[in-house]
Amino acid sequence: MSRINVLHVRVIANAGGGPDKTILRSERYIDSQKFNLQAAYIYPAGTDCLEQLQQSYCSKMEIFGIPENNGFSLKTIKNLIQICRDNHIHIWHSHDYKTDILGLIIKRFHPMKLVTTVHGFTCENMKTRFYAWLNKQVYRYYDHVICVNEQLRELCLSKRSNGSNTTYIPNGIDTKEYLCISDLAKPKKNQLNIGVVSRFSAEKGVERSLLCLRRLLDNGIDAKLHLAGDGPEKENLKKIARELDIESNIVWRGWLNDLQAFHTSLDLLLIPSYTEGFPNAILEALLLKTPVAATNVGAIPEILDGECGLLLDNNDAPQTWADQIKTIYHAGLFSEYVQRAYEKVTSKYTFQKRCHRVANVYETVLT
Repeated sequence: MSRINVLHVRVIANAGGGPDKTILRSERYIDSQKFNLQAAYIYPAGTDCLEQLQQSYCSKMEIFGIPENNGFSLKTIKNLIQICRDNHIHIWHSHDYKTDILGLIIKRFHPMKLVTTVHGFTCENMKTRFYAWLNKQVYRYYDHVICVNEQLRELCLSKRSNGSNTTYIPNGIDTKEYLCISDLAKPKKNQLNIGVVSRFSAEKGVERSLLCLRRLLDNGIDAKLHLAGDGPEKENLKKIARELDIESNIVWRGWLNDLQAFHTSLDLLLIPSYTEGFPNAILEALLLKTPVAATNVGAIPEILDGECGLLLDNNDAPQTWADQIKTIYHAGLFSEYVQRAYEKVTSKYTFQKRCHRVANVYETVLT
């Protein structure tokens, strides 16, 4: 075998998210003499999702776009079989419910190894709960399962007999991309600028940031909330903002290509999620020395560990979070967090380390 051909496969419904940063920036750090990475993206027909994705990440990786009109399309399956055959794919690397299942189907027509990365589960309704259940049944047929936090690994191990083929590999960040601006001075302001970077969906808990803002304002903190993202909960969030009378203190930023500028404009990044895998937004903020307050879910406790950021109890009311933020903000303790966090991210969560671990997985499944 010359180079190992790997096809990353994922479904997107907008400009992409954290997993896409991981996928499309991998080619910069993996050994190109050993591996040839490509990506296939399934996206809603008639949208510009794929174009937005390519503009956002400027990757040199070859990307195959597959527009789709419904759930499981026979045309999508045929296209993926053809892509795998034409490009002599050795490893199928899926990243979500649908592509995990598609991998099993495609393998019947094109022999290859199956690897998946489990980024997390959403269970906000019957449909997603069913997909999550079905997905977990699929893992036992995969050659290797990569999990982005230890809790996910333990969950996946309950569905697999071979623990050695289920590994925890944390996400990483492209430090070269951020180090050149990480020492920029934060603009001096009398206002507490809090940011949320998220898809506006139920599991992300964005409505809790609105309640937190209301409490801060009630406590005399001049605060503004910057919401970067979009999604199905947007109109409901706007309704809550009106009811709380905080509309003038919210800036709706939409999807942003330049998150570096966004992070450096903040005094605090807030992650109010009910559930998470391994949020890249934390690494980005910490590398830019922006303080972080986040719920204690997924890999977040490992990253922040109470020494590198403010851990918020997922079961506490957002008003309690606001009181904690106020205390630390007035005491000036956020500056102590960021230096420790910066050192931790640059030593432990680099893209180079992540890609080295993933490359070892690829070589192992082919031996």
